[in-house]
Parts: sequence; structure tokens; C-alpha cells
Amino acid sequence: MNITKAAATKVTQTTWTILAAASICMLGSVAQAYDSSDYAAHKTVGYSDLNLTNTQGAAVLYSRLMSAAKVVCGSADHRDLTGIAAVKPCIDQAMTQAVTSVNSPMLTSLYLAKTGTADKQFATIALNR
Repeated sequence: MNITKAAATKVTQTTWTILAAASICMLGSVAQAYDSSDYAAHKTVGYSDLNLTNTQGAAVLYSRLMSAAKVVCGSADHRDLTGIAAVKPCIDQAMTQAVTSVNSPMLTSLYLAKTGTADKQFATIALNR
């Protein structure tokens, strides 16, 4: 059987087209498998300029952490109870994780004073560190 150059070129083009289409389909599957909830939003907060052994330094860091948590989690108008209920758990978790990772007794004391209790989530994270 004798294959002409034009036929061979057509077969090569068809093969590359099929391979390209298959690659695109595979990439589409990977893109669909990605879920934005797999990535935890975060914001880095610097505090090397603060003295965390005093109340003032801890208060400034607490304020920075709260601002960062609101940026990451969003915030709601104080009159929007539904919005507050949706955002509060995210902010609470972000603050708990941030305070735990800083591991400063003064910041921890301030956090516990502002939240009113040593909640179970904070205690669990602190004990696992």
C-alpha cells in the first residue's frame, strides 16, 4: 500500500489534533477538581516591631490580627445579624489560630479577656501545639 505525502501529513495533523484535544480534556478535569475551599485564605501580619511582653504591644498586635481576620473573612454591618452570623465563625477561627501561632502569654491573655472565655477550640489548638 502506497501512502502519499498529503495523506501522511493529514494523518499526522489528525493525530496531533487528537492529542491536543485529549490534553485539553485532561486539564479541564484537573481544573474542575480544584476546589477553592482547598485553599485557606490567609494574610501575613508582621509584629517584629512590637514588644509582646507588655500590654500595649499585645494590644497593637491584637488589633492587627483582627483587621487581617476581617480582610480574609469579610465583615458585616453591625445591623446585619445574618451577615454577622456568617462571618463570626471565620473570624473566631482565624483569631484563635493566629493567637496560638504567635504563642505570646500577653497576647493570649488579651485574647481570652476580649473573648470572655477560654473556648474549647482555643484550648484544643493550644494543647496540640
